[in-house]
Amino acid sequence: MKDRDSKTTWTARELYVIQNLYIVPFECKTAADIARELGLSRERLRQIEKAAMRKMLRKYYAEMAAAVEKTNEYPVVEIMLQA
Repeated sequence: MKDRDSKTTWTARELYVIQNLYIVPFECKTAADIARELGLSRERLRQIEKAAMRKMLRKYYAEMAAAVEKTNEYPVVEIMLQA
C-alpha cells in the first residue's frame, strides 16, 4: 500500500516533465523533445504529466479542505458569489 505522501509528492521524473512543459517555456521544448530526452514515448510522457497534475490538484484540494475546516469559510464560493 502506498503511503499518503506519495499521492501528493512528485517524483523526480514528474517534476522534470512539469518543469520542462510549463515552467521553463523559454527553452521551447516540445513533448516529443522531452520524451526523447527521457527515453520515453510521447504517450508515456502524457501519462506522467497527467499523474503529476492529479497530485497537484489533490494537494490543492486537501489544503482547501483544511482551510475550510479551520475557518469554517468557503473562500472559493465567496469569491464566486462576489462576481
